[in-house]
Amino acid sequence: MERHYDRVERGAFESDLSEKHWVVLLRAEGGDVKGFSTLAEMRHSVGQESIRALFSGDTVVDRAFRVSPELSRTWGAFAFRWAEEVPTERSFWFLISSGFRTFRFLPVFFSRYVPSPAGNEVEDWSRILFSLARERFGQSFDPETGIVRLKNPTPLKAGEGEPTGRERSDPDVEFFLRRNPGWAAGDELACLTEISRTNLTRAGARMLREPGR
Repeated sequence: MERHYDRVERGAFESDLSEKHWVVLLRAEGGDVKGFSTLAEMRHSVGQESIRALFSGDTVVDRAFRVSPELSRTWGAFAFRWAEEVPTERSFWFLISSGFRTFRFLPVFFSRYVPSPAGNEVEDWSRILFSLARERFGQSFDPETGIVRLKNPTPLKAGEGEPTGRERSDPDVEFFLRRNPGWAAGDELACLTEISRTNLTRAGARMLREPGR
């Protein structure tokens, strides 16, 4: 965290970690940690429906390991196993993103998500997203913009989150930068997708090692 983010305080990090239920670790062959993602389960009611959400907290991958698919595969295998434990309820991935790389996991692996540049959002997902974000972040969440402004943000270090010219030409990156213009200050864009096999892209199916999709 300290290598990739500014204003990281150990006490705040450990307090946040204590609220999570799982950690996905990416290790080098020698055992050194090269990436991680923290996860928490949320049980929530929207109207008359009970849903489950897997909330992603701090997520970091060392630059040299960003081409590795292992963190995505491990995360995906866990997330779908978790979702399918309760098939009678819809399960969602709820995340906040101050960097375009985290946001791009959505269009790479999932067909539909909110917010989306494609405009093909499922009708009630925005309502679910806003409800989850308000529960998790209270007044720090702005429903007008979909942005979470944490009291003690940890913005990406200079050079970590700035897209290259080629990356800026990617429509998903352009959309993220437009929706979250304050990303460099640590503003977080609230996002949501359903953890469902019918919502996977072909790359998402490969992530789960499912042939033929």
